[in-house]
Amino acid sequence: MPRLPSAPPCEVRWTPAPPLRLRRGQIRRVAFVGPTGAGKTTTIAKLACELVLRGWRVHLVAADTLRMGAFEQLGACGDLLQIPVHPVSAVEGPFPDADVVLLDLPGVHPALADRVEVVRELLARSRPHEVHLVLSATSAPSILRAVQEGLEALRPSRAVLTHLDVVDLDQRRAVLGALTLPLSYVTYSPRVPGEIVSARSRTARRLLADGAHGAAGEPAILTPPADVRPRVRRPDGSPSDPAGGGVAGRGSSEAVSSRWACSGLRTARRRPGGS
Repeated sequence: MPRLPSAPPCEVRWTPAPPLRLRRGQIRRVAFVGPTGAGKTTTIAKLACELVLRGWRVHLVAADTLRMGAFEQLGACGDLLQIPVHPVSAVEGPFPDADVVLLDLPGVHPALADRVEVVRELLARSRPHEVHLVLSATSAPSILRAVQEGLEALRPSRAVLTHLDVVDLDQRRAVLGALTLPLSYVTYSPRVPGEIVSARSRTARRLLADGAHGAAGEPAILTPPADVRPRVRRPDGSPSDPAGGGVAGRGSSEAVSSRWACSGLRTARRRPGGS
């Protein structure tokens, strides 16, 4: 019996958004919203590690007062990175000496109108420059469409796609087809630090189009400020060489962070029901 020709691979399209654009002396406030359990807090912890290792001055705001342990989870991240973590009462600032402020807002679902209003009010008070809607790749495409439509009142400007490590290529393609927002970052592991890349990166293209696991060592976020060389110390207290170690350039920033500055965050894993 003659063999039928195989069907051509399905073309996958998505709109990549640029990664965070930071400038020394100009505070950029970035808020993260989305359903409970989508991975907001973990995404913020991953970004905070990458940004600190690149020499940016990061502040965190733990504004999720509705999930038990949310403040403690971000607090552990702040303690290990030695960066400020502010309570929800400080959502309006000021944030002295910050280059970027990452805001962790309560989990929200379109069906919970009161919760949507709480988050909308927090956004109005914090006046973020960017609002990222965090979505889990484990969700059905119909759910993702409903969430994006139902949370339009929060005015998200881009999306973050999480949990790519636990879904197959067909699911990844289905999820991409449901996205209506530009995609800023993707994550493919619950580990902190590491496994977060810009949607414009080669690793993102491999993850989303080919289903291949992300490659360690690709610069995921952005370059450091021109006037700063990131100060990363090994466990023995000696300074690392950012140029040689790849923190500031095209080397293995993930390997550096995993071994040194952020290694303690591996113990602060997600709690059941957390994000």
